[in-house]
Order: sequence, then C-alpha cells, then structure tokens
Amino acid sequence: MHVEKKIGESDGSLINAIAQGDEKAFGLIFERYSRKIYGLARKSGFDHADSEGIVQDVFIIVWQRRHFLKPELSFNAYLFKISKSVIIRKRKRLLLELAFQKATTYTTANQTESSVEDKVIFEDLLVVAHRLIDKLPKSQKRAFILKNFKNFSVQEIADMLQVPKRKVENQLSRANKSLKEKLASKKWGIISVFIFIINDLIC
Repeated sequence: MHVEKKIGESDGSLINAIAQGDEKAFGLIFERYSRKIYGLARKSGFDHADSEGIVQDVFIIVWQRRHFLKPELSFNAYLFKISKSVIIRKRKRLLLELAFQKATTYTTANQTESSVEDKVIFEDLLVVAHRLIDKLPKSQKRAFILKNFKNFSVQEIADMLQVPKRKVENQLSRANKSLKEKLASKKWGIISVFIFIINDLIC
C-alpha cells in the first residue's frame, strides 16, 4: 500500500516511490521541477509552446526510465542532464526546418521545378535513413535505437544489456559510421539540408 505523499517530502523518498511505479509521487516531482525546466527552455530561446513541449518530453523520459532512478543521487542534476539533451535535440530539429525553408526559398526563386524535386527528396530522406537503421546488425541497431530514440545513456544501455560500457560505445560508433557512409554515398540534391539531417539523426 502506498504511503500518502506530501509536498514537503524529500526528493529521495519520492524518487524511490517513482522507481516502483508510484504515479502520485511522479506528479509531485513534476510539480516540483516543471517550472525549472520550463525556465531553462525559455532561457535557451524557445517560445512558450516549445518550452511546454520540452517539459513534457523530459518527464516522459523520466517515467520511461524510472527503473534506473537512484534515490541516493541528485535528481536535480539528473533532470538537468536529460533537459539539456532534449533541448539540444529540439534545437537541431528547428535548425533542420530552418535550413530546409532557406533551401526551398532559394530553389523556388531560381528554379521552380528543382524545388519541387528537392522537397520530395527531403521528405524521403528520413524514411531512407530509418530503413538503413533497420538493416544494421542486431546489436548495433538495438544500441542505436536505445541511445538516439529512447534517450538512454551509454551506461544505462550497458546495464540493461549486461555488457561492458566499452562494447556499447563500439556498437554505437560502428552504427554511426555505417549510416553516415551509406547516406553520404547517395545523391540527394540539397546538400545543406542533408548535413542538418545527418546531425539530427546521428549524434
């Protein structure tokens, strides 16, 4: 039976409860830290809507990774690390969109038919990249997805898979190299957008 959680309860006690799936404790932690994350996002240059989205993304990650929470460690530092990662990814996405807008504006002004073709290329590129990810060796694919799409740290992946941290690092390195080489070998059209997409997908 869960003990009633109070606003003044320590982080460690709440984190211990969250690790066991206590949604009420999770709600209290959200109330305690959501404004701080929102403020960090705003200071990073994001508007109200994007900042609220960042807050939601951060706490989704915390809940998904609740089994890895350690009550004895600083939750504030842990949350800052996740927030920084989410903010960087969001900024990359915005840069990608900006690069595409600039590229299509340029091609529209100079060659309308080309701009239509480039838009199709842009929309297809992420699909192709995901297909390449799916064709990676099983161990590389699993590590790559856990790191880049599930937001687990290298150490957490190593603990989850019960392998040395160095092995996970090698798998990620091989996956990144393979994907970049395969994508770079194709003729895409909008080079500047291509570069941003690579940075967004493979980091």
